[in-house]
Amino acid sequence: MHFKASHDAIQSSRSELKFTIDPRQATAITDYLGARLRPDPHAVPGGYPVCSVYLDSADDLLMRQTNQGLRNRFKLRVRIYNDDPRQPAYLEIKRREGSAVKKQRCPVDRTIAATILSTQQGAVRPPATSAGDPKTQQQWLAFQEFCRLRDMISAIGTTYVYYRREAFVSPHNTDWRATFDRQLVASPYVPGSPLRIPTDVVPAGGEQTVVFELKFTDRFPNWMRDLVQTFNLVAGPFPKYVTCRQCITPQRSDAPNDSPAVVPNRPSPITTAGAVPSKFPQRRRTNPTGRS
Repeated sequence: MHFKASHDAIQSSRSELKFTIDPRQATAITDYLGARLRPDPHAVPGGYPVCSVYLDSADDLLMRQTNQGLRNRFKLRVRIYNDDPRQPAYLEIKRREGSAVKKQRCPVDRTIAATILSTQQGAVRPPATSAGDPKTQQQWLAFQEFCRLRDMISAIGTTYVYYRREAFVSPHNTDWRATFDRQLVASPYVPGSPLRIPTDVVPAGGEQTVVFELKFTDRFPNWMRDLVQTFNLVAGPFPKYVTCRQCITPQRSDAPNDSPAVVPNRPSPITTAGAVPSKFPQRRRTNPTGRS
């Protein structure tokens, strides 16, 4: 097994606010952001594709926890940005602890990632790492923790979640980030198959739906508060994995009677009705190194 290094942030803790908006609002908000943020320098103009395979247990534990709105929960996913098998995949753990979001991220060869998505417990082990490289040590710990959580619930890969992301960052610090996610589509993942950009996809979320996120560390900055008030935005959940999973998985008659895919907002979110997307995210062989 070959363990790859990366320029990506290894672990972060921050707060996130999510809003469901329409394309007109997205354009206006993008203009507003220009006073504070700049387009992500690691991304191509117009955004970049984000493709993740989400893992879950046989009884859909992680999906049910999201539906139930548990304040402390985690997600497991493997992320790629293109179809180049020479590029790494990224094992990601996303934890929600109250209002805080913590992430761990580890790059690995795609063959290793495919094994992790389909193997039985304990069948994958990380290689030894250099004691003099703290970053590699942190990645090794992320690898171990990902496999531990996978084994704990006997999770395997279930669902491709694919969309196009446009990201904006602060030119002065790493505390502020804003993203627009568009053209969400879903596809089943078959355990044991190679990681790829899916082509047989099902629209999820609606053509006019844009998921806008504000991400920050420490306190909520005043300028973000002003943005929310200016555009009369109301924060609320939009779980991409649950939305995509329920688009491709018929509801079982014996399934637990949980709340719907989009947990009711507190207060209710802005929603936008729309037809299915007329086009899907295009494949790009660009890896936005350094950004999740």
